[in-house]
Amino acid sequence: MIRFFQISLLACLLLLNSCDFRPWSVLNKQEMEDVLFDIHLAETIFQVYKPGYSQEDKRQIFEGIFKKHHTTKEEFDNSLKWYAKHPDELQLIYRKVLDKSVDFQYKVDNYYYHPESCLSALDSIDTFNLWLGRRKIVLPQIKKTDKVQKDLSLFYQNTDNRYLFKNDTLKYNLTIRAISPDSTIYYSGMIFNYDDGSADSMLHHSYADSLVRHIYFKKILPEDKNLTSFKIIVVDSLRGINSLCIDTISLDRVYDKFNNRLSFNVLKSIINTQDSIKNVESKLFEKK
Repeated sequence: MIRFFQISLLACLLLLNSCDFRPWSVLNKQEMEDVLFDIHLAETIFQVYKPGYSQEDKRQIFEGIFKKHHTTKEEFDNSLKWYAKHPDELQLIYRKVLDKSVDFQYKVDNYYYHPESCLSALDSIDTFNLWLGRRKIVLPQIKKTDKVQKDLSLFYQNTDNRYLFKNDTLKYNLTIRAISPDSTIYYSGMIFNYDDGSADSMLHHSYADSLVRHIYFKKILPEDKNLTSFKIIVVDSLRGINSLCIDTISLDRVYDKFNNRLSFNVLKSIINTQDSIKNVESKLFEKK
């Protein structure tokens, strides 16, 4: 598909062969390069997968390309007309678009955009459960005087920066059922703090309407800053909730086992804590 893309670009170069001042309403060369690359890529996809795209699909895709580059079809068409009258300028643009397509082809061939599809990359990926709270929480009757802070398992905060590294992926899963007479809203999620003072979060609101919900979060940590702490929220508040059942909580770290392996002492500490929590849970549910 990319080969077809490159041939079409070469054909455009051959057709081109003066340079006046560019009007302000005409896209500059970098802007034209970016828009043309996306347009030719879209047209190549349409050629390869003809039956899969209707005219409306194509219109929406091109509209999305113009919106992505903060321009319009009219502005792009007028810019293309101007550059067609200045073929030397247009030829330089198309050469850069062609170079960009070669780089794109290289990245596709080497699984840059979907590393999970590469078998050799899969060999280096491992998963480890970091959850250090109770995996199952059952509160059949919650009194108005109960506070969420009384059960530390509803929050989990980690300030040990040896647990996660740059480019790690954190996957947080839980199955939850909450009941309240007026379908109270509660929140679950993750909060991250970094060494440059910045923070970000992922939050999801649900209704305590007796439905069983599976909630899933996925966070890829940035590669340009270090994580200093993170907080996992199972339920932000018990206010208005009469009954709560949480099951199968997990917090999986997906990482490069060759470069970002946890130290033996950290692994041992996590496993020992998880084993002790399992023992407590088994005794709790045996009594019930």
